[in-house]
Amino acid sequence: MASTELENKLDQQVVLEGVAKNAKAGAVIETHDNKVVYLRGMKEWPDDFLNESVVVTGTLRRGRIYPGVKVEDGLISQGIKGEQWFLEVEGYEKQ
Repeated sequence: MASTELENKLDQQVVLEGVAKNAKAGAVIETHDNKVVYLRGMKEWPDDFLNESVVVTGTLRRGRIYPGVKVEDGLISQGIKGEQWFLEVEGYEKQ
């Protein structure tokens, strides 16, 4: 699903297909067109789902899911710039 397709589905229930991955900020699905969508409330995928093709259903949102990057006294904190796509997950299964 391309970015414009994601934008057209904002705040709606969607079905996403992709690969189950874990990121520092939590579980994600990497879509077939390389978009990363965070899965709100999921810190990580169960071991038997990780790196597998999955289908995830839920409500698509856009916003901050992790604190932003901060620079203080020349030191850069961990964080994610800008807003991210995320899904309020209702269910998932292997494809």
